[in-house]
Amino acid sequence: MNDQLSMIELVLNASFVVQLVMIILVIMSLYSWTIIFSRKHRINSINKYINKFIKTFNHNDDINTVYQNATNTKKPKLIEHIIIAGIDEAKQIGGPNSNNTPQLFDTSAQRAKAKMQVVLERKLEQINQGISTLAMIGSISPYIGLFGTVWGIMHAFIGLAAVKQATIAVVAPGIAEALIATAIGLLVAIPATMAYNSFMTKIETIYQLHEACIEEIYILLQRR
Repeated sequence: MNDQLSMIELVLNASFVVQLVMIILVIMSLYSWTIIFSRKHRINSINKYINKFIKTFNHNDDINTVYQNATNTKKPKLIEHIIIAGIDEAKQIGGPNSNNTPQLFDTSAQRAKAKMQVVLERKLEQINQGISTLAMIGSISPYIGLFGTVWGIMHAFIGLAAVKQATIAVVAPGIAEALIATAIGLLVAIPATMAYNSFMTKIETIYQLHEACIEEIYILLQRR
């Protein structure tokens, strides 16, 4: 063996269990990065759009126009789904007064607000399903790596029984290959945990912004 241990050689020469642990951790890492890139794009898109919508919405206090703009959107975002669901709910209660928006009473406005909140929570729950997986990966991957390390060290010490003279040169490769499993586990856990915390903060902001829009729409509905 060379004077300096090669990382690749350590991985290739590791025991089957340690190699299996490494493969599992690599798969978990790839899966977590897939979630990170896909959710990052979606969350940033929702966040950017709602901020743009709020700027336009603040200059428009006509519920008819708000509803028409939402229904005419070719690719409706979360806020459009919320508006359409809420006003359609109000239509069913208030009774049609025009082709677009009915005469709305206080009861229908409250039902519309409740419907919009339900839609908001359901949509965000769909996003959270993938993000919660990051929390799971971040929490269990260090333990999986630690299991590989414990197994590798145990395997290395068992191998010493067949050696007449135990030296650092004999023990070092087995311990080194075992410690790689812990290192990989940490490399998987750290990005997953950081991404999870970042996404949860952004989702909370998104929720608050949409909740503020729901309150504004509720006020507009009450005015009718």
